[in-house]
Amino acid sequence: MKKFVIELSDVDYNSLLVDMISPEELFTNFVTSRVDRSQSKIIKIATDWHIRNEKQLPVKKEDIIKQAFDNGLVLTLEERAKQQRLAELNK
Repeated sequence: MKKFVIELSDVDYNSLLVDMISPEELFTNFVTSRVDRSQSKIIKIATDWHIRNEKQLPVKKEDIIKQAFDNGLVLTLEERAKQQRLAELNK
């Protein structure tokens, strides 16, 4: 499990309170929403691969995502950027 800490000055924090009751809730909702979108993308990629290859798809969402990474069906943004740089160097 990962934990993120964001430090804001008192001025920055109070500035946020002008437009919201809970900056913590805003950040939590943003990250949760982004995770949901990323997971949906991974599940679609994995599902499409399993259908094309007539393989059984794991039942649990976490297992689908883990298997997608383990099998190289999806890469992190950093991994994709490295691949792109290598491809450009090999041109």
